[in-house]
Amino acid sequence: MTDATWILTKLGNTGMPVICSSEHPDRTSEKYDVRIGQACFSKNFINGKLVNISESIELSKGFPVFAFKEYLYDQGMEIPV
Repeated sequence: MTDATWILTKLGNTGMPVICSSEHPDRTSEKYDVRIGQACFSKNFINGKLVNISESIELSKGFPVFAFKEYLYDQGMEIPV
């Protein structure tokens, strides 16, 4: 994943904002996608703002997909951490 970047996008038709690798095999490029740098991703991850939801969604296993904890909380969703 040396050439991979992080992409802020939506999870399918749900509208849920997620961050995944540009190399995620289930990702389809969309016009609203935003590339984010490693520093931005790391800051959010280290500050505990992201949770890996890859085990809770039906996408290729072994590829992380991160959602914002605040969004999940606001929507009344609980994802085991």
